[in-house]
Amino acid sequence: MVLVNEQDYIARTDAASDTLWEPLWRIATPLLPVEKRILQSSALRRLHYVHHGGASRINTHHTFSRLQHTLGVFSLIAHYCPDNGTLRAASLLHDIGHGPFSHSLEGIEGIDHHQWTRDMLFGEELSGILQEHGIHPEEIWAYVHGEVPSLLRNSTGVLHLDHLDSWARSAQAGGYLPVEPNELLDRLFPAPDGVQADREAAELMVDLIVEEAKFHTSPANIAANSELRQIVFQWIREARPDKRQLIGMTDSMLEQELLRHPGTSGRLRRLLLESWRLRVTRDRDQAPADALEVEVNKLYLSVPMVQGRKITEISERARGRIEDVQHRKGKYYVYWQD
Repeated sequence: MVLVNEQDYIARTDAASDTLWEPLWRIATPLLPVEKRILQSSALRRLHYVHHGGASRINTHHTFSRLQHTLGVFSLIAHYCPDNGTLRAASLLHDIGHGPFSHSLEGIEGIDHHQWTRDMLFGEELSGILQEHGIHPEEIWAYVHGEVPSLLRNSTGVLHLDHLDSWARSAQAGGYLPVEPNELLDRLFPAPDGVQADREAAELMVDLIVEEAKFHTSPANIAANSELRQIVFQWIREARPDKRQLIGMTDSMLEQELLRHPGTSGRLRRLLLESWRLRVTRDRDQAPADALEVEVNKLYLSVPMVQGRKITEISERARGRIEDVQHRKGKYYVYWQD
């Protein structure tokens, strides 16, 4: 006898049920056969063991997984574009190329989650699933890479659903989300080039965008991620692994490699247990000579539209808030305080 109950359906992330429940947005989505296959692939299951915020899971409340974010994006896409099966599949696959700790390792030569995403899409497992259901991997890549603008991804500077889920999920983790996310669903209007909203909802989303930029440039986030990146860089330099093996790793798999290697074991243990000793400053004169220099050159500041215009074009408040966080780009110096 197979036991099935409502609580089981609500809790699951592995497509054992024919309906997916997404708890942040409170959306129940009946799954298509191809979506169940994708969700049960090794490529998707791995993402449940990769933290969305990278090393910030060590010292902050941002502990949700890359899969939880993926399911949020998928649920939003399925809600607004229920009949676009290719776009729905693309939303499930848009983050599969992230290595362990997500963005933490970016900047290390040879680690490119965009290229890894394409490689995995055209790999045997996923291309087989897609083509079995009449979807070509190239169609998925066009959505994931933004070659075909959609609610999933675009290059116009207009908010899309990938970022919206990130901002709302971070706000929930941080405890500063002012409304229940599902209350926004009827106030957002899908458009080919991104998210439109009523003005009040657009202003609220600008606040979430700004808070995310502040978190991205916070000492907690910069310190943990930059230190982990240096530890992994040392491991690669000394242990000389094939960097492509990182594609299939989870966070814990990489941690075990770092703990086994004599040169990085102590450094990782210190990061895991004493992250509170890390300091960050923007003043070079306040940092010791051996401080690590970190460059923040990108913030995610795409904004929603209101009646066909970006909110920053019609709202002085929104424009001012976005302009105010631009100064957070630049150099930071990270060091250990003994």
